[in-house]
Amino acid sequence: MSHLRIPANWKVKRSTPFFTKENVPAALLSHHNTAAGVFGQLCVMEGTVTYYGFAE
Repeated sequence: MSHLRIPANWKVKRSTPFFTKENVPAALLSHHNTAAGVFGQLCVMEGTVTYYGFAE
């Protein structure tokens, strides 16, 4: 598996409000992708996140 690195000169195109476990959109809790060249940034304000990658 190859890993892409987010480019150092990335720019924010859009953002969302902070979510809690009670109001996180269901679409973010299932397998989903972004367009080529689009990267997500996850900011954790409190607690921990366990990330499970998806097999291609």
